[in-house]
This record gives sequence, C-alpha cells and structure tokens, in this order.
Amino acid sequence: MAGRAGVALSCPHFFRGGEGKKTAFEKPCTECHHLDEPGSVLYNVSIQYGASQQERERSMTTPSHRIFVSHSHIDNDFGTRLAQDLRRVLGDESAAWYDVLGLQGGETWWDKIVEELLARDVFIVVLSPDSMNSPWVRREINMALNEGKLIVPILYRTCSIRADLRIIQIVSFLAPKTYEAAFKELLSALGLSTEKEIEPKKLATPPETPGASLVQQIETAFAEQDWSDVMRKADYLIKRMPAAATAAVYRMQGIALLEEGKVQAAQEALETALVKVRRCPRSLTRTRAVSNAS
Repeated sequence: MAGRAGVALSCPHFFRGGEGKKTAFEKPCTECHHLDEPGSVLYNVSIQYGASQQERERSMTTPSHRIFVSHSHIDNDFGTRLAQDLRRVLGDESAAWYDVLGLQGGETWWDKIVEELLARDVFIVVLSPDSMNSPWVRREINMALNEGKLIVPILYRTCSIRADLRIIQIVSFLAPKTYEAAFKELLSALGLSTEKEIEPKKLATPPETPGASLVQQIETAFAEQDWSDVMRKADYLIKRMPAAATAAVYRMQGIALLEEGKVQAAQEALETALVKVRRCPRSLTRTRAVSNAS
C-alpha cells in the first residue's frame, strides 16, 4: 500500500485509525511492530526527517549574513577594521562589503554600490558627523530602508542622528566602552556567536603616508589586472592625497590607462612617473615587484 510521497509501506495496518481517515503517519501499530524497527521504511523516513530538522535548527542558530557597510571615507581606519573582523567571524572574505573610497568614486561607481547593497541582507551604517553629512550615505540609507534590509546603525563618533535611525537599536562604539565589547554587542544584534575572541588591533609599523593602505589596494588591483579599479583608486589618491602618490602609483595608473585604450592620459601619467622616479629612484621598486609577481 502506498504511503506519503508514494513510499511503499509493507504494513497492512499502516492506514488504520484516526476516525476512519487515512493518515500517512500512524501511531505505533499494536498488531505489528516492524514499521518502527531499524531498517524499516518508516524508521528510515523518521531518521532522515530528524536529521534535516537538526540541520535547519543549526542554520537558524548560526545565520550566514551578507553585510554592506556604509560609511564616510574619513572613518576608513575604523571601517576597515570592522569589515575585516566581520569577515573573520563569518569565515568569508566576501561576507562584508566595504569600499575604502567612501562613495567618492563618482556616478559610475554608484552602480556598483547599488548592486552590492541589493545583494546583501544586512546594512550597517557607521554613524559620524561626516557620514551623516554625506549625500552618498544618505542615498544608501534611503535605499536600505526602502528594500527592507536589516539595518544596524553603529555610533562611531558623536553626531546628530537622523530620526528614522534613532528608532532602531544603535550599537555604540563610543568610549569608555572598548572596541571588543562593542563588537560583541554588534554580533549579538546580528544573531551571531560572541564566543570567538576578537583579535586586538595590531600596532604594526606606521604607514609611511596617510594613503599607504590605499596604495596597497592599488597594488593588489594592479596584480589582478583590474584596470578600472586601478584607475579609480589611483585618481582618488592623486586628487585627495597627492603626497602619497608616488612614481609607482603613476606608473600603475599609466599602464592601466594604456590597457583601457586611453593613450594620451596614459602618456601623461607615465611621464609624471618618470619625473618622480628621477627624484626618488627607489619609488618604483615595489610596483616592479608587483608586476613581476603578476
């Protein structure tokens, strides 16, 4: 006789009981017991159901979020650390999306912002005077609200917070609370485990220039031959932090422009690189190593 989902069951008493109605899962049969014995169809079905139920419960207790971090580029040091810690906790480098330029890449870059924001279920906004005054951040917040994202505001620096964010639970990172304690509160708000220890911020050798981290990102993009990213970040560095724009930066920018068919702009960048390298011959060493590695 056929049971649920067409499963053939051998017990002739399987459909008995229940006020004359046939039921797919009967109580243990009083006339025979082979249905609930190991190896029987019903026994195997129940084991599979229990295993799938446990898997669902595990997935509910350990959510796998995809996070978008909105911020002002002025808060890059904090934002970078936050994104790295979230990626480490979630065990996925792509779990938290964060752009070091702070939405200053222009309208073309906005398309990428929209794509990433729509693809993620959690929207974290770093609150500070600069982010609250940023038209780009305001657009992101409006989109996250319209899309019904899980929004988690983080108070990094004291500021005037817009009314629609004040009604949402805000996680404060303000002193005297430590970063580690505040980060655990953030994990709790996201339904993530707080058992994993937060690595203390490493005080490595100070960067040579304020744009050192951005230079490293340009080098990474160059090694990956992501020419549009090289051009975008190099242009930002040159305009915003000219002191950090070394000959190596201009050289990478020039090569990227050549690859994109922008010959005149490439020539200007490479000529600037040559001028700078004459002043400081060592400035191209690092990017040559990147070129060799790629």
